[in-house]
Amino acid sequence: MKILNYSSTRNINFEELLEKNITLTKASDKILLYNTHTSESYSNSEKYQFEYSGGIMRSLDAKYNMLAIAKELNSNLKEKGFYSIHNTTPHDYGTYTSAYAKSRVTVQEALSQMQGAGIVIDVHRDAAGDLSYRPVVNINGVQVAQVMLVMGVGTSSVPNENWEENLKLALKLQQLADKVYPGLFRPMYIRNSVYNQDLNKYSLLMEFGATGNTIEEVMLSTRCIANLLNIIYKD
Repeated sequence: MKILNYSSTRNINFEELLEKNITLTKASDKILLYNTHTSESYSNSEKYQFEYSGGIMRSLDAKYNMLAIAKELNSNLKEKGFYSIHNTTPHDYGTYTSAYAKSRVTVQEALSQMQGAGIVIDVHRDAAGDLSYRPVVNINGVQVAQVMLVMGVGTSSVPNENWEENLKLALKLQQLADKVYPGLFRPMYIRNSVYNQDLNKYSLLMEFGATGNTIEEVMLSTRCIANLLNIIYKD
């Protein structure tokens, strides 16, 4: 498993975390999806033709930005029998810098209404600077956008008490993907940040593809993620 550990505040025992069990069931552990950087978008394709808006490689149209990707992931999860909810509140329309502060409020309110969640996933796209970067993997003869997990372990001044539990799930998921869909995951990225991952045990930030990917390629990767979670969860 490839991991880029940029944390200077945590002495992480990855092998020990991988040995710990995770128990999640469809009957009791709901999944919450949301989009901090809602307007992030992708390259045009034959099927998806659109004009960028709201900044470079971004769109304010929900058919072409991260709302569409999370919607597809949510649909795939529901087909597998998950109790999943996609909160469609936009957080970066007009101002990009305060998006995490806004999405934090959204997550807190959603968790209160749901009475907790098993997993919380912030659905993103890698913010590459141009359309040339297109991370893909060939799965059964089909080009699928790669996915990257970005994990925040916090600092002494900005703590994340859930960082070990979050990282435990991230490691399990990536380890499973390396067996089921080799190459689906890019190296995991660990930073001294929080990304609202302190709000719930088993919180993940997933970057689906990059600016050079097409929406079709990313839609396929959401199917892979739903399949992997279906293996991790118990019925």
